[in-house]
Amino acid sequence: MVNFAPHAPHGLVDEPITAILQGAAPNQPLSVEISTNDHEQRRWSRRFEVQADSSGRIDLTQASQADDGLGYDPHGLVHQLTPDEPARWTNQISFTLHPLTILINVRDPATGAPLASTEFVRTFTTADVIRHEWRTNTTTANLYKPTHIRNSRAVIVLPGAWGGFDWCNQIAALIASRGRPALALPYFDWRAEYGLPKAIEHIPLEYAQDAARRLHNESGIDPKGTSVIGMSKGAEFALAWASHDSSVNELIALSPTLYTWESVRENGKPPARSSWTFHGEPLPFLHFDADDEFYETLDKTLLQKFHDRAVQEAPPNTAARLPVERIKARTLLISQESDTLWPASLMGKEIIAAIQQAETGAQVEHQIVPGRGHAMFVAGVPANNVDSSARINGLAQTAIWSYIREFLQV
Repeated sequence: MVNFAPHAPHGLVDEPITAILQGAAPNQPLSVEISTNDHEQRRWSRRFEVQADSSGRIDLTQASQADDGLGYDPHGLVHQLTPDEPARWTNQISFTLHPLTILINVRDPATGAPLASTEFVRTFTTADVIRHEWRTNTTTANLYKPTHIRNSRAVIVLPGAWGGFDWCNQIAALIASRGRPALALPYFDWRAEYGLPKAIEHIPLEYAQDAARRLHNESGIDPKGTSVIGMSKGAEFALAWASHDSSVNELIALSPTLYTWESVRENGKPPARSSWTFHGEPLPFLHFDADDEFYETLDKTLLQKFHDRAVQEAPPNTAARLPVERIKARTLLISQESDTLWPASLMGKEIIAAIQQAETGAQVEHQIVPGRGHAMFVAGVPANNVDSSARINGLAQTAIWSYIREFLQV
């Protein structure tokens, strides 16, 4: 009788699923369907045919990956799930910490009769993590604090252009579940639910500094130095902050930029302003001069040609260039080989070169992973199959999260 070998059904979302079928007839063909629902109840699934070995067993994670020479992805079962209509999972990211339930159904390919089924539940947090909500006139944040802290250096998590707690809530909760306190720190909100600005426009770098000071006063948290991780616009925020504040001593920038960019606003009006200020003064910025099609659709991939052109035309001494040579932090930059928003790999190389040439003693590294896209997320959720294959971007997703965990020692 076909059944699943004993396995751990519950775990964190970045823990690979191990699904081994046993009890099949030697070399028996089987039909497998794997599925999950995102927070909007959109279904993501994949069907594939497998064949048991001579002992009637089969490792579904291994069997789910084509013999394409790309290498083994321990998260391959989930990374290759796709919706009925093409979509990027990162477009569906939210603030929710609702668990992800992965269903696996095995059938007889000839009759369609069910043979075995199981489910795996993957979470973004554990019972050991307590969330403390900060809602003041100066700071809106969620502090995720493990009961048993293994590393007292807290990490501040700055999201991209989703707005509100989207992305940063899940990343912070997962970091805390690995034993390191983390602060989800939104700085704007399209929905205006938290009293934050409705656009990325004239956001003070001091907003992050104030949050760091309060964080350092929390019990059980190391008051020395500041660790920060940001993605896309959050990476821009993090790099700008670290360029102007030497107390930032640990920095991760995902899909980094060398420049301050114009404000991100819903309809392109009013006129472009800087995204950031410091000491009350706007940071000089590059325009990307998006067209009406972008503002009608808000499809960020339409911005690639405008960002590319702005970078190519920027003079070497432009004031919009971030003074990254001042960064003292131990720094990790991660970009994909092909970025669909701005030339992150090119700018990442220039950031690393500037920091190294400044000889500040900062330890810096730049990891360029295979794949195509811009947004980055944890391993263990469906990979971006719109901009490239789920196999390629799945491997990138696994590598990205591995680099982050190694850097943060979680």
